[in-house]
Amino acid sequence: MNRTASRPAAARHPQGAPARLTGSAVVKLAEDWFAALDRRAPVADLLPLLVPRGLVLHLPEGVFHEREGFCTWYAAASRGLACGVHTLASVDVRLNDGPSAEVRLGVGWRGTRRDGLGRRRAPAHDVQQIWTVVREGGAVRIRTCSVTGLSATLHVLA
Repeated sequence: MNRTASRPAAARHPQGAPARLTGSAVVKLAEDWFAALDRRAPVADLLPLLVPRGLVLHLPEGVFHEREGFCTWYAAASRGLACGVHTLASVDVRLNDGPSAEVRLGVGWRGTRRDGLGRRRAPAHDVQQIWTVVREGGAVRIRTCSVTGLSATLHVLA
């Protein structure tokens, strides 16, 4: 996986200002996020990884706002999903001044679903995403997520 950060960040600003983000903290957030999705974690486990206010998700299924919108999307996305595995192909972290960063991710997803006739299908997606990540309330959290590229394949399994 390609993990890059555009510049190192100091642990704390002068005079006790909030801690700045580091590239490694952002990569850990991405790894934790996709691991939670892979294990189909309860939504309550995912919410701490999202900002409490100001969340915007631009996903193929639509635009979702705030944690309530995420909960709606997550419930719908989980329905009928037998299993799925995300693979981080690339994580490019661009640290901003202060407690925020822009993150460009390349993610592979492979899963299985049942269709309306009970057949197992194996969808696969290669997804490009851009996140805005912030350090807020002592934690690194996702503020925005935009899917900017998506390619899909589908196989019917016996």
